[in-house]
Amino acid sequence: HPHSHSHSTMAPREPFSCWRCLWAPDQAADIGKCKPFAQLKVGVKRAVQLLPKDVGGLSDPYVALSLNGDFPQLQRTEVVRQTLAPAWGDEVNGQTFDFDVFHPWSILTLKLW
Repeated sequence: HPHSHSHSTMAPREPFSCWRCLWAPDQAADIGKCKPFAQLKVGVKRAVQLLPKDVGGLSDPYVALSLNGDFPQLQRTEVVRQTLAPAWGDEVNGQTFDFDVFHPWSILTLKLW
């Protein structure tokens, strides 16, 4: 898990507080001080009819995902080589990603490259 941290030497994290989100949003999103509001699970299955980006008329696509523009939590799918219709993971779930959500007004960004 890309953002798992050892909290054995840290102070216990406080539970989620909607008041902290309103009055001190920077503290509400501090993973060292607060527990997540929720956990978001995202499945990326496939893309279709992509525009070619390579000279040969195909692409090597992947999807980059971030929550609130948080680059330490940036995650991405595997690159699928030489295709305009990539598929990731299995038929049911696709390739799945977990995000800790620290603010109820969080924004998930997906970029297809």
